[in-house]
Amino acid sequence: MISNVEIADALSRIADLLETQDADGFRVRAYRRGAERVRATPEPMATLYASGGVAALDALPEIGKSLARVIAELVRTGRSSLLERLAGQVSPEDRFTTVAGIGEELARRVHAELGIESLEELELAAHDGRLAQVPGFGARRVRAVQQALAGILGREAARRGRRGAEHDARPELRPDVSTLLDVDR
Repeated sequence: MISNVEIADALSRIADLLETQDADGFRVRAYRRGAERVRATPEPMATLYASGGVAALDALPEIGKSLARVIAELVRTGRSSLLERLAGQVSPEDRFTTVAGIGEELARRVHAELGIESLEELELAAHDGRLAQVPGFGARRVRAVQQALAGILGREAARRGRRGAEHDARPELRPDVSTLLDVDR
């Protein structure tokens, strides 16, 4: 059974992706408020759904029909087709432009020259010196990117931290010691 924390994390991720894609601000805020409501609700969403279906979820404050349907799908299947669709629509370049100091052209260069796909890989490249080798990245810009990524990925880590048991069950998600030492340097 999917937990309220996992459902809230999925709704937050949807909000993040919508924001990255310049979706309507009202829609982004609705998903963020929905995530907060789910986190604050003591009764499991699965229990609410089992007892009253989508209507029981829709009756919660901050949860409208659209969010109720997304939550119901998460309860039934453990996944969200909306989240999967949105995640597939965000290119690495689009992700990189969410980092302060990286515009569209620099994002294209980073992706083309370093072949990295994620913000986590971008952070590693910023710390191991590869990012500084890309034209347009001087020492100041690299430091700014490191700081911006620390904030962005710190929020992501906090979300993942709430799912610590899941992370511990998947050792392939843990970086090796040499990677950690490289990042520290």
